[in-house]
Amino acid sequence: MHAGYVVPMITQSIALLSFSIALTYLGASKTLKGALGLSTFINLGKSATGAVIVASVTALPELTSSLTAIFLGSTGLALGNILGSNIYNLPLLIGLAGLVGEFEITNHVAEQCVFLVATNIFIATVTLVLGTVPPVMSMILLSIYIAFLWRQLHKGGSCEAETCNLHEATLTLFIGGGALILGSVLLVNNAIRIMNAYSLSPFMVGIMMSLGAVLPEVAVSLLSAVKGEHEISIGNIIGDNIITATLVLGLVSALSRVNVAPSEVLTTIPFTIGFTAVLYLMHIKGWKVTRLTALLFLIATAAILGMQIMFA
Repeated sequence: MHAGYVVPMITQSIALLSFSIALTYLGASKTLKGALGLSTFINLGKSATGAVIVASVTALPELTSSLTAIFLGSTGLALGNILGSNIYNLPLLIGLAGLVGEFEITNHVAEQCVFLVATNIFIATVTLVLGTVPPVMSMILLSIYIAFLWRQLHKGGSCEAETCNLHEATLTLFIGGGALILGSVLLVNNAIRIMNAYSLSPFMVGIMMSLGAVLPEVAVSLLSAVKGEHEISIGNIIGDNIITATLVLGLVSALSRVNVAPSEVLTTIPFTIGFTAVLYLMHIKGWKVTRLTALLFLIATAAILGMQIMFA
């Protein structure tokens, strides 16, 4: 590529990159504010707010990218997106949130962990036995998703008009979600443009593209942790994984028969179950997620990524 063309393109991409980072931050801030307002209106606990309201927004990239892959005829890409995001979301985001500040695993989060583990065991068992995600399984997964929502929302209540505004909270949430996703897409696209200008490897470009699905969770979880809303942060992480494993996989399997190799299951789902089980054990033992624990989670995330690259 001609040097005279590269310089202005890089300058433009860096400017757009800065704008996208600001937009992602704004989206995370609005999403958090809207979710808190909406949770006040329906008297929803903070961990449930993260697991249902915030996670429904941050899970949109996984949903849209998986459905797009199905429409393009690539069920393998959709499955890899679903299983892969569930491996890295949990240890990566808990590690990052834990570096911001220590927090406990509450009873509500522990219950969500049990739900996530049970769902993943069910998915692993069916796919290992049948070698596929049959269409009938979509109904089961979507039913599990509805049951999860009901469980999280069944304690809903109301509030006085002067303490919250449903319309304002909902509008703020939608604006925040839109800005969050748009900022994430712009950030990844411009990072890829910069990488291509320097002729970096396709693998590195692929790594940057994968950020498109995880950036919303990272932005909201980190901002929640910075503001001391760790219950929302952890609820978002667990809830996103549950929504991806039930709603997203349920819709994907309803649209197309998904064949699954044993290696695809055994190199993904056990890690999700393992990390979730560690969180539940920490709750049972009364252990906090400290900065040391967070660092161990991040090291484990890097180790798993390295292992999967080595054996890919």
